[in-house]
Amino acid sequence: MRYRLLAALPLAALMVVAGALPAQAVPDVTNPFATLAAGSEPSHILVNGSGDIFTLNTGNESISKIHPDGTFDASFHAEFPSFSQPNSFVSNGRGSLYVSSYLASTVWRVDEATGDVDSGFEANLGTELAGELPESVTVDLFGNIFVATHSPEAVVKIAPTGDVVGRYPLAVGSGPVDLTTDSFGSVYTANAADDSISRLEFDGAGAVTLSERYAELGSGSMPISLATDGPGLLYTANSGNNTVSTVDLSKPAGSAAAVTTLMPTDSYPYDVTADGQGNVFVTNLGTASVSMFEPDGRFTSVVAQLSSSETPEAAAVSQAGQLYTANALSSTVSRFGLAPVITSGALPSSARVGDVYSATASATGLDRIVYGIVGLTPPGLAIDATTGVLSGTPTTTGTFTFDIAVSNAAGQAFETVTLTVDPALGSTGCWFWHEACGL
Repeated sequence: MRYRLLAALPLAALMVVAGALPAQAVPDVTNPFATLAAGSEPSHILVNGSGDIFTLNTGNESISKIHPDGTFDASFHAEFPSFSQPNSFVSNGRGSLYVSSYLASTVWRVDEATGDVDSGFEANLGTELAGELPESVTVDLFGNIFVATHSPEAVVKIAPTGDVVGRYPLAVGSGPVDLTTDSFGSVYTANAADDSISRLEFDGAGAVTLSERYAELGSGSMPISLATDGPGLLYTANSGNNTVSTVDLSKPAGSAAAVTTLMPTDSYPYDVTADGQGNVFVTNLGTASVSMFEPDGRFTSVVAQLSSSETPEAAAVSQAGQLYTANALSSTVSRFGLAPVITSGALPSSARVGDVYSATASATGLDRIVYGIVGLTPPGLAIDATTGVLSGTPTTTGTFTFDIAVSNAAGQAFETVTLTVDPALGSTGCWFWHEACGL
């Protein structure tokens, strides 16, 4: 586990260690990564811990499962009744998907391995949501399921067994369309009709404190998607005024003022998602692109660009730093390799005291690439953080093993180098004897 220490270092720390600015790089793009059946119209996408990709297909009311190599899982079958309009899904991280259905007014529990619907969960839930028109579903760290309903406007809490254990009315006319949870178990709703964020806080006994207007987003914002970044910020995509809002979740209700970012003209921000590094990604239907907010506040307007015929309705990021988009209009999935991948191959493994050594490491990935070293290089050699050039004049003989580390906002990659430094030409290898002594 020699990488653990470096993996804990932020990007800025690597830059200080290396002593230079980051390099330029571009993501590795696979488009299309997968082509779904005609008319699938994938509207949501997620990636589980094994790297499998799932798309919720509103066009043919089904779920597709795609392996990390781009092949479909032929043994997975998840199909829902006609005219049920499945409109949201989430993974509980334990092998199950939860799917909300707007017109069937229910939630299904689906096995991630087979696609089978859990009949026990379905039986326990029964008709509890009948006529309530679920808009979105999410899961907290404890496995509880939360559903935002349209009629009445409320949040419904469901136990992993399928039993409804709580109903929490929201303001009439609020129009909740999406919801998410944070690491403390609080639940947030994006209220498109009254331009606000609601928060439900649960104590250890399960009692709830509801802040109906936890954060105000401004008239005409129309938030339609939201996600938390992990460290304590919430992001919303506001389709009404072409903005993204950021809310500090450490603030109490009423003082959680939103910081608003105006997106590029005609972006039409639509879906918000976060990765494990604290980065937040926003799909833009108007410009067929994906934008990125980093934890340090840096905003990149385009980290993934698609064609106007693809319409990225949703995005998800794997633990390996692969960004996937669900493209409804083309019924495809695209993949963008944001995390660094070293592409230079093995570096020259031999050098000589007194001779100049130079070799270049290169990588694909999201821009702001930083190169560094884990371990000890031969004395006299150093790596340039900007270019990835390992160079210098070795001064000491021996065999040295170290790792070249490549880092960016989306992740890290490592390559082990073993470099043998031979004595200078004409040297005996021993400072105390005029003949060779075994070196």
